[in-house]
Parts: sequence; C-alpha cells; structure tokens
Amino acid sequence: MRAGLSTNPSGHVSTGQTLYTDTLNTDGSADGYWLNVPEQGTACPNCVPGGAPQVAVSYLELLGYSS
Repeated sequence: MRAGLSTNPSGHVSTGQTLYTDTLNTDGSADGYWLNVPEQGTACPNCVPGGAPQVAVSYLELLGYSS
C-alpha cells in the first residue's frame, strides 16, 4: 500500500515537519509515498492558490535532499 502526503489537504497548509513526522509514524506500514501538491481549481476549490510547494521542498530537505 502506498500513502499520500499533501501539502495543503482540504485547503489547510501543512508543514514539512508534519509530513516528515507522518512518514516516520507510518514507516513499515506503507510501501511508499506519493507527494501531492494540489493547487486551487475546479478539482480542489478549497486548496491554496499555487499549491504550497514550499512545504514539499521543506519535507524533501528533511529527508536529506538538497535544493
């Protein structure tokens, strides 16, 4: 099973630390993760404009990737 991580679920901007903690808390119960950066539009009217990519960058940096 793969688990999804969203930068702004239901229009509430998350943090990189929250996504990282969620990853640690589900380690072993998920086979992998996908990172969702939804942007405001017809499919997600409550999402933030621009999709909060800075949250995704922060999360990836916490995983050890450099920007």
